[in-house]
Amino acid sequence: MQTNLLARLVLGALLPASNCPETQPSAQGAPCKAIENVLPGRVFYPDAPAYNLSNSYWSSRQSDLKPSCFVLPTSAEDVSKALNILTSRGSLFTVKSGGHTTFPGGSSIQHGVTIDLGALDNIVVSEDRTIASIGPGLRWIDVSRALDPIGLAAVGGRSANVGVSGLILGGGISYLSGRHGLACDNVRNFQVVLASGDIVDANPTENQDLYWALRGGGGSSFGIVTRFDIDVFEQGDVWGMITFWPQSKTRDVLITFMGISREVLHIDKDAHLLFIIGRIDPSVPPLASTYAYHLNHLSPPDGLFDTFEGLARIPEQLKNDTVVTNITEHLGVLVGLHGHRQTWWVTTVRDGVASGIFMNKVVEVYNKYADELGKEGTKHGEFVVAALIIQPITSVTTGAMKRNGGNALGLEAGEFPLFIISPTVSWIDPALDKFIEAKSAKFIKDVDDLARKSGFYHGFKYMNYAGKSQDVFPSYSKENHRRLREVARAYDPEGLLRKLWKGYFNVY
Repeated sequence: MQTNLLARLVLGALLPASNCPETQPSAQGAPCKAIENVLPGRVFYPDAPAYNLSNSYWSSRQSDLKPSCFVLPTSAEDVSKALNILTSRGSLFTVKSGGHTTFPGGSSIQHGVTIDLGALDNIVVSEDRTIASIGPGLRWIDVSRALDPIGLAAVGGRSANVGVSGLILGGGISYLSGRHGLACDNVRNFQVVLASGDIVDANPTENQDLYWALRGGGGSSFGIVTRFDIDVFEQGDVWGMITFWPQSKTRDVLITFMGISREVLHIDKDAHLLFIIGRIDPSVPPLASTYAYHLNHLSPPDGLFDTFEGLARIPEQLKNDTVVTNITEHLGVLVGLHGHRQTWWVTTVRDGVASGIFMNKVVEVYNKYADELGKEGTKHGEFVVAALIIQPITSVTTGAMKRNGGNALGLEAGEFPLFIISPTVSWIDPALDKFIEAKSAKFIKDVDDLARKSGFYHGFKYMNYAGKSQDVFPSYSKENHRRLREVARAYDPEGLLRKLWKGYFNVY
């Protein structure tokens, strides 16, 4: 996986003289110059090809921010050196891994320094084929491409361009979550650079409190993770079925989806299911869809697992794609529009009697929200791509969260399934930013208000889908939020990361 590093370093050699650190404003360029003195050839300035490559993000809202320089470390020791310089100078910085956050400042910064972990992209599988050591600069497509040929799989992302680090540190829902829990639950060990510059391991026997916090608590309050040692499992091809219906069938599809989530998924641990409604192209009317997966790679009788039989019975299917293929191929399906402006927001509701009626009311609220976005987009001469994603968290998934002392998310088994509700929007014109963010915040508020009135409110905010202004950590429970703060203070008693690391969600 060193080709990415080689390309960056070659591009760095092409840095024009006009972009040498001496030409940078002193207040902004000084930490860059100091880091360059100890990491020569790994600091890149505006307009250099390597700088522009690092400033490419999935969401262009992130790319809008321009750091004074990008630092491209190639080892944990490099990260430690850079971090020591930044903290000793009181310099603002941020850290980029996969760069898949939607909002500006998630892993980008205006002025300041961005530590780009893209060159930490090694993958090493243990001799006994049970652990893969992976770098934070990888995307999940890189991991699956390495594991598929040797018949292994990891509990990782479901979209090709999602980064390893952000997914794991925020929890990590996966095709394998029904059997193995979240991605964070399958980390054996974290290698972490602390605010002090010390490089430590966090696992069930070393720094156990840090190990707990990193499983769902993000990284910006605790340290920079430079390696994940994760569980891997024997896995062949995965069965998948993607089905589309006209919007008029939404009620039937949604009720069936919820029934399967409630009655079957906790029994069939190899099954995985999503519901999505939205309009992705101006030439196509809004559609209801389900994305069904099964880890049993043997094609089922008649091409369909009993788990998903109810979906097959719903008439008026516009399209039904059923495939048996490797995880790498499946990761190419749910890929967003790279380089567009993006937003996600999230909330979580409980299941229960009459929850189908409630969820159809949620869809009605969503349709109004999507119509408002569409009309505003038309005023700006563009088509706004909007979708609503609903996915279950079952009791078997939360049961797996209890291994190795549990994770930080605060989800208790026995009250499930829960349903994560997440609107996602893509657009081009920056003039739409405030409107879309305001309408998205209102949509979540309307859903939460409806859930409270109907008795289905839960309130968990899944970090990896959360909007910038959402309160993620209080939703983990008061006790877990308190404990996360204690861990942050223990490993960063001076509060250096809290003061200097800008972006993403902080436990304070």
